[in-house]
Amino acid sequence: MTCPQSLTAFCGSTSLPCPMTWTQAQDPASWGGCAQRTTNENPLIATECGNVNKVEMWGVDASSNFYYDVTTGELIAVSKYIAPGRIPESCSGGQVDSFACDQPIEHDLCP
Repeated sequence: MTCPQSLTAFCGSTSLPCPMTWTQAQDPASWGGCAQRTTNENPLIATECGNVNKVEMWGVDASSNFYYDVTTGELIAVSKYIAPGRIPESCSGGQVDSFACDQPIEHDLCP
């Protein structure tokens, strides 16, 4: 799936943080810290998958999802998802074959 913007264009035009590597993405400081984030409110969920790793950065009723190549650790795509039943996940920047996550192992970066 090709997104409407490149990662460079998306990350350069958004107010969202855009950690470019999986290593950076696992550090809560890359997302602005945990002061306003808990497991129950606005969580940051890192998911390790068989085919791609991702971080879900949740707000009140939506998330931005950042996808990282498991081989290189590089950011490959960013998508958005609006609460269930409203708007399905759609690509914002970069390129990803699928949003599917094989055998996910999740952990909250701000427990």
